[in-house]
This record gives sequence, structure tokens and C-alpha cells, in this order.
Amino acid sequence: MDEPEPVTAEVTVPQRQEVMRIVSTEVDGRQELRFDDTWAAGIYRLRVVAGKRPVEYAFAVNPDPAEGDPATIDAEQLQALTGSEMLLAHDTAELRQVLARLNEGTPLIDLLLWTVLICGLAELVVANWLGGQAPLAAPPSARERVRAVLDRIANVHQFTHTAAPPRSNTRTPLATRK
Repeated sequence: MDEPEPVTAEVTVPQRQEVMRIVSTEVDGRQELRFDDTWAAGIYRLRVVAGKRPVEYAFAVNPDPAEGDPATIDAEQLQALTGSEMLLAHDTAELRQVLARLNEGTPLIDLLLWTVLICGLAELVVANWLGGQAPLAAPPSARERVRAVLDRIANVHQFTHTAAPPRSNTRTPLATRK
């Protein structure tokens, strides 16, 4: 188990419906639950009661071949014994499909993408309907763009030549100073 600290679990033994508590031990940096009291054939239930991620498992021990035969026990009875939802496969060809369903799950990305597309289109319609904006101006022609650049250059050139005149190096005599 991917738990940093020891966990406590309860194991329900079949036939007696006895509940036994076990505590995990650390093996190679991971917590390991070990239950050796599997003398009775049947379906055991293990429930983690003290841990970061409480989970429940069902596992069969030394099952009688009739326990898994669909002619002997139907899916509802088997589900009642385990206490959880089950996917059953009755032949090997069907087993491959059941495992594929478990691994793939339900794809939600298609639903998400359709929702985003519909919301985006609705936003465009509402924005255009409520916005009342004037249409965009046509882009300037190449001649107008060149003219604008030349006007900017002329303004900068004119600005640099309108600075204060340079000071002269000639000195005025002290007598004329006030």
C-alpha cells in the first residue's frame, strides 16, 4: 500500500462473519497487510479503517468451482456477498472486453470539449448582440503607413534642431557686468 504510516484493517471471514483486525508492517518502504487466517473457502472482505485512504477489497480464497459458476450463483447474489459492484465475465473472450472497460473508464473529454465549444459560441452571439460596436476601420494602405513613418521622422528631426543655441566661449569684461 502507498501509505507512509502503518494502517489498521478489518477482515470479515466468510461463513462465521467474524471480523478480525490486522495492522500493516513496513516492507521495503511500503506498508504491507498480511492475513494468514484463510482456512475457510469463500469471499473475504478487507476494509482499511485507519489510514490516509480508506478502501475496501473483496477477495476469494480456495473457492469452490460452483461459487463462480453463473448457473449456480447469479450476479446479484455474488454482489450481495462481496458488498460492492462487480463486473463479471463468463468466458475468456468476454474477459478481454471487461478488462478493457475497467482500464478505459468513461471518456469525459468529448463532453468537456463540446461544452467549451457551445459556451464559446454562445458568448460570441451574446457579445455581438449586446455589444453594438462599430465595425473596425480598414487597415491603412502601404502609402499611408510610409507617410506616417516619414511624419514621425520629420517631427523627431525638427525637435532635435530646436534646442537652445550653444553658449559662446567669449567672455565679457568684468566692467560691463552688473
